[in-house]
Amino acid sequence: MQDLPKETTTKHKLVNGKPVPNDMMNEWGYPSSEHLVFVGCETIRNKHTRVDEKTDEKHKVLIVSHINTWKKVNPNEKTATQLKKEKAQPDTPKPKKPSKQELKDECKAMGLKVSGNMSQLQERLDAHYASLPTTDDLSIDDEGNVINPAKEESE
Repeated sequence: MQDLPKETTTKHKLVNGKPVPNDMMNEWGYPSSEHLVFVGCETIRNKHTRVDEKTDEKHKVLIVSHINTWKKVNPNEKTATQLKKEKAQPDTPKPKKPSKQELKDECKAMGLKVSGNMSQLQERLDAHYASLPTTDDLSIDDEGNVINPAKEESE
């Protein structure tokens, strides 16, 4: 094709052929990813002869039309944008590490040594909690009372 002056247009339509409603467009004039998913694009190139209104001269122009097709988002499915936002903002914040004083206070409450650095205090507490009976160790007798075998051994 020879070098012709080019006019480009972009149109957005839904899968059913209707134009995309204005309430589904974003601030840049494109369909919002919250409402629609891109399906495909069709490009049409046509040569046309235009007449200049001032000089009545005829000249050829290449008209390039991009027709973007969009599909409505299923409200039960999440879009890639929504999934990306959820991944960027986790629902549960990371738990705050306890201070050294909080670890010392907890050790003191459990009757453990309170000297040492934070990792030693944490190891001491972890070992203490690991030695405690779990709910797996408990059982219930015929009368509905909870039986703790570790408690019976110590008595």
